Amino acid sequence: MQKTKKILFLDPFEEVIKIVDVSSLDEFDLVYSGQLLLRDSELTSFDVVICINTINLVNQYLMLEQMLAGKLTIVIKDGLYDWTNAYYNPKHLQRGLALYDPIPARVILGLNDGSQEFLEYQNPGIKYFSYIPNRMEKSLTSRVKRKGVSSSVLLITTANAPYFNNDEKRELVKLINSVISQAENVFDVVVLRIFDEDLMAQINGEGLRNDTSSNFNDLMSKVDFLVTTPSSVSIEAMAYGVPVAHFDYRSSPILYQSAWRITASVSIRDTLLSMLNHEPERMEFQNFVIRKIQKDPKTLKEILNSRIEPMATGYTGYYSSLREQAASRVLNSRWNFNLYLFMKKIIRIVGTFK
Repeated sequence: MQKTKKILFLDPFEEVIKIVDVSSLDEFDLVYSGQLLLRDSELTSFDVVICINTINLVNQYLMLEQMLAGKLTIVIKDGLYDWTNAYYNPKHLQRGLALYDPIPARVILGLNDGSQEFLEYQNPGIKYFSYIPNRMEKSLTSRVKRKGVSSSVLLITTANAPYFNNDEKRELVKLINSVISQAENVFDVVVLRIFDEDLMAQINGEGLRNDTSSNFNDLMSKVDFLVTTPSSVSIEAMAYGVPVAHFDYRSSPILYQSAWRITASVSIRDTLLSMLNHEPERMEFQNFVIRKIQKDPKTLKEILNSRIEPMATGYTGYYSSLREQAASRVLNSRWNFNLYLFMKKIIRIVGTFK
């Protein structure tokens, strides 16, 4: 089969396949780990450049450069957008970046999780398309077969990075311990799934199983209720019809809502009892959230075969400035790239090479 377009993924293959069903892209010529292609002659041979990890300084620069060169550039968002993670994650701050601010691309693909309007506002000229990452495709398009058991099982878990400072950690520990103390009198079984060892050491989980080895989809077939920090697993659990509550321990904006919230200002026991009873109005809200995410998502193949107009010239100055900033970050970063050609190339953007 003759390939119709040449597609460059800046990320390595093992990261791409978590987000993209590459088996559906047979008609395209796919190349991975595009960071290694630093010569202009190599980059100009591609029709489309795609990036997942936009916090990587080299990725950020290459995407902006290719976008300004008129290439179709696409960022694929992995999972749920969390405002606090975007602006307060130390891994982002040490690079001088916020997640998706800016988005160095013409197009972004991501869950319809309430972030679309905000990200389009923050990034003038981009187009946002609803998209379901490959790793979430199964849970969001088919319901897990639940086992016929009469017991009620609550799972307590967190995102991979559930806190970004000691104050957040302290408040989260308090809420988790409060839920455990109340849940043991509401549910038949309480199970933990806490990967953070420091967090686990401060949780009163004596006698509770901490299941960090099971596949999440397999675990959901045995779980009836979920309490978690905001993360993609809450979306998957809602799709399975599981009542979901979010720990609420921050003052930052929340763009994605669960039907129940665990806070220090409300009765945790009453919240858990409401979950146990599958309060109809709240379950209907969950259904609304999932239907919104499942409504008409695009596939990457559809986007690649679509005609997407280049970004309006009125935004050229803005994104040229961002490219200069990205080039400076690479030059001033603590990483030793040891790539003379690349350094020479970006120095042309920020000043004379001496």
